[in-house]
Amino acid sequence: MSLILKEKVICPYNNSCPYNKGSFTCHGANPDRSNEFICDFVNKDGSFKENCFRNKHDTSGKMEIIVEKT
Repeated sequence: MSLILKEKVICPYNNSCPYNKGSFTCHGANPDRSNEFICDFVNKDGSFKENCFRNKHDTSGKMEIIVEKT
């Protein structure tokens, strides 16, 4: 399930989300966001997926991280 937030709509989980803590603010919690934001880190029951990573530059929720093996 994806949580789709229209522009300027704040994520309903912004206060309890483990990916919106500390010095990092998820763009889904930004009331001034001027674009749609899609979050795949929350389940239908409101619980959060574990071991996910939200890059601070991910303004749409669609950013993928590619890691190369060395």
